[in-house]
Amino acid sequence: MWINSIDLRNYVSGFVFFMIFILCMKDLIRKILREEKVNHVKKYFFDFWDEQKSLGDTPRYDKKMVKRLGFSKKQKDIMGYYREYMGNVYDLRKEFERYLTNKKEFTTDDMEDEGIYTGGYDFSFKFTYVFVREENNFVDIFVDFDITHGSVTLMTNGEEYDLTDYESIEDNLWYELDDEIKHLIQNFVVETANSFGLTPLDGVYVQWA
Repeated sequence: MWINSIDLRNYVSGFVFFMIFILCMKDLIRKILREEKVNHVKKYFFDFWDEQKSLGDTPRYDKKMVKRLGFSKKQKDIMGYYREYMGNVYDLRKEFERYLTNKKEFTTDDMEDEGIYTGGYDFSFKFTYVFVREENNFVDIFVDFDITHGSVTLMTNGEEYDLTDYESIEDNLWYELDDEIKHLIQNFVVETANSFGLTPLDGVYVQWA
């Protein structure tokens, strides 16, 4: 049976068009599948941390921001994204140590920003030594600190004391203030460590420089 040349050309054209259509559909399906695999939450935070880094800031996990964005149920996942972004555990520990020691000073306002109630204390402080030790998946942090300037106003009588002149403070009162100050520093270190994904914490050991 002879095939008309016109019919043959139509058949070939139709076949070519059909193959082109199939290839286009395959490309479209691949594109859709790639888009479906994109983790938009992860991408958002990676972009956010990139922006922080570009501004010269140290990227940190901000639990308040996570809650404000409505991701309370994804906190564990987002912490995992943060650890992935920052690299291996060793780099994360060193970044935390540098963050505390490289900054000229912190203040009780920084503590308040972390949700730590500071009462009548108003002082600036710095870390002269920070070391993170990890054993059996538990983290211990050792810090030395010093108060650069500031004071405390007693809630009982309204008297104000210069915290850099502790020799002028009566011993019994200083023992009480010393314990409270160390507790504030410890809480600040804990909150900062949490923002670097350094968990679970086994102990935070604080002493004067």
